[in-house]
Amino acid sequence: MSLSNDSDEDSSPSPPPPSRDARPMPTVSATSEEQVTYPLPTRWGDQNRLNVLSVSHDGRELSHHGNTANEKEHAANARANHFVPPACGIYYFEVEIRSKEQKRCANISPINHFKYSRLPGWEASSWGYHGDDGNAYEAGRPGGVTYAPTFGSGDIIGCGIDFTNHKVFYTKNQTFLGFVFDDVGKEGNIYPVVGLRHSGDCVRVNFGHDAFAFDIENHVQERRKTTWDTIMKTPLNSTLLRRRYHKNAIKSLITITEPPSILTEDESKSVLSQLVLSYLVHHGYAKAARAFHKQQNRGHGKLPEDDVEMDGVRVGDDFEGDIERRTAIVNSIMKGDIDTTLEEIRRYYPTVLEADDGLVLFKLRCRKLVELILETNEIKRGINNGKEREESSTGVSGSNIDRQLLDDDGMNMDVDDDALDFAPSIQPLHQSKSPSLRSPSVEGRSTSRPATTAEFEAALTAAIEYGQNFNNDYKLEKRPELRQMFEQASSVIAWNNPFEAGGGAADVAGQEARVVLANEVNEAILKSQGQPVRPTLEMVYRHAATCLTQLGLAGVGSAVFADVPKELLEP
Repeated sequence: MSLSNDSDEDSSPSPPPPSRDARPMPTVSATSEEQVTYPLPTRWGDQNRLNVLSVSHDGRELSHHGNTANEKEHAANARANHFVPPACGIYYFEVEIRSKEQKRCANISPINHFKYSRLPGWEASSWGYHGDDGNAYEAGRPGGVTYAPTFGSGDIIGCGIDFTNHKVFYTKNQTFLGFVFDDVGKEGNIYPVVGLRHSGDCVRVNFGHDAFAFDIENHVQERRKTTWDTIMKTPLNSTLLRRRYHKNAIKSLITITEPPSILTEDESKSVLSQLVLSYLVHHGYAKAARAFHKQQNRGHGKLPEDDVEMDGVRVGDDFEGDIERRTAIVNSIMKGDIDTTLEEIRRYYPTVLEADDGLVLFKLRCRKLVELILETNEIKRGINNGKEREESSTGVSGSNIDRQLLDDDGMNMDVDDDALDFAPSIQPLHQSKSPSLRSPSVEGRSTSRPATTAEFEAALTAAIEYGQNFNNDYKLEKRPELRQMFEQASSVIAWNNPFEAGGGAADVAGQEARVVLANEVNEAILKSQGQPVRPTLEMVYRHAATCLTQLGLAGVGSAVFADVPKELLEP
């Protein structure tokens, strides 16, 4: 059995077997939206073999039908249809020897460059474990080396490539035979290969179609644990840190000009504590941040009593006040109370509304328009529901005047045609009895009485006037992204219940839109204070994930076992 580093341009892969036999393909996440997928070997290639070898219909069984007068001249190899991607970390396959006679015949190996008429290990860039003598042959070196027992008919031989150490291992009938060969897979693509020499020789491969005889899962888990233990035992290096100087703030441990050094245990704990603390401060966990800060001061990873700064996130006398202000602003957005949001930002963080040519202000005003429309829709549904209940109990139709007002398309927003043409194409109103988000004014009204037509008229007028004033304020605005935002916001007026309408209307009106805006405003406030828009801990996590992705793409086998989400996030 062998592996081959083969680059024959004349060979072409054969079609894969049916999907039920397909082995899952390894993936490397390039981004959160993108994945690179590598196909795995699924069968012996129809064209990647000598013609004295025949392949079964499913591509898994291989038979030798040549002349046995000269075994060396009739040696024949078959190669798998796909190479083994290093992103697997460890790749394993098994071959069952099905020869009718007890000849020790097969040669199983990984191969890079090879000839189909030369057994694995007889040529450069090929490696093989031969069944006739039990020797391991490497890169054409004569004689081979003693490796393991011979094998023949009835045996199941496994071959694994460990890309974490670039070695090969074999198994025989569930028994691990040990590692052999060095530097396998460091250059070129590696293919599974089997070599036969006798007429009547027959083997059947298992590329993962069936359960393996050897417990490869346990072997992989042991390798995963070894890799992760190595990572966890690696001490923090001072080159990972930067020094910052701030008045009343703790200094980092090094400058970038100092030679790298290993951090002490206390220094490492201090750095990790600052990462956690900055995360709590960033996300507004004031009480937790203060408690954690005090706890660390009592422990070994002591933090200073004065201000603490971790990449711009300051913990000082007023840090709780700042957290409370940011939290109040975020919560007001989450409730749809944009007036309070704008009031608080103007009072405490006025530069936020001026940054990026007023982008945050524009987004908040768009949300204010959406909330006014939602309030109008909520009142209208309340009136309609009340009239339906009244009619069902009395059998008398409600006021025609009220119905005309409620059903009138007067909800369409009238805007200046000479402006930016922000007004949407209004569609007929769609009735719905499903609940929607409630605006602050609607939530404040007593639910003991039904909404009145006067309240509806006032809400409708307020929404239309606000939209017109908003549109007039930005009639000279040329940024297309702002035009699109306004159109999306004002389009909500076309629906009595935009959530049932689905599509863009539901996205703009829904709670998730409030969440996104609240996060953007929080980040804008932090940015205005010179703080990172993402907590340092999150950036470290993202950096680690990106590094592992790039290592996987570069063929570093250990990367697949350094699964950060699995090790740190999953229970």
